[in-house]
Amino acid sequence: MLLYTCARGSTYADIAKYGLRQSGMGHRLPRNFEAAQKTCDGRILVIEFSKADLERFTIRDDVVIAPAVPLTAFRNVNPYAPVERIGAGGGLVVRRNEAGLQVLLIHRRGVWDLPKGKLDPGESVEQCARREVVEELGLKDQDIEVVCPIGRTVHGYREDDKFMLKRTHWFLMRTSSSSFRPQAEEDIDAVDWVAWNDAQKTVRFDTLRDLLKAAKTVASENTRT
Repeated sequence: MLLYTCARGSTYADIAKYGLRQSGMGHRLPRNFEAAQKTCDGRILVIEFSKADLERFTIRDDVVIAPAVPLTAFRNVNPYAPVERIGAGGGLVVRRNEAGLQVLLIHRRGVWDLPKGKLDPGESVEQCARREVVEELGLKDQDIEVVCPIGRTVHGYREDDKFMLKRTHWFLMRTSSSSFRPQAEEDIDAVDWVAWNDAQKTVRFDTLRDLLKAAKTVASENTRT
């Protein structure tokens, strides 16, 4: 989970040196970038909740309240990188057989992942998700059936002098194909059906583990043998 805070002038300098120091009232950290943006006339700083090692924090629907946040939890300071938002689409391609519910994973740059990618100009998120799945698995468009939306994830990473905030829209999909050609141009070297519970442990990123956990019931209800 990513959290946000606003820093102006000397406040940023203090955070860049110490993080958010102890506050009896607690620091209100929005869970939504747009909410943080509405009230911020300075720099928006990104916090990685899983790396914050927060104590006595309170999670609410829209904010996390924490007495302090260590410097190591901040993602876009030292040096500061302004946030740029991008959209993406991805697919959970599923099937059920005698082994149970399975999902297709791709092996990219040494880790197991789900097929996904950035929006092209003029694309809808569903069109993007279908295109990325077709390209990365080496399929034809007619090989993929989009069943329904199944969730969103948000993750961030540095790219050059910016902090990219990627919001990925995920769709449950089925395929009529039994053979795949991993997209070598995207450094994908393997595609494999993996049991759902094993996939939750195998995928590299926490956001994808959470997605698979949350989507299991819907995927099970919409998957045929």
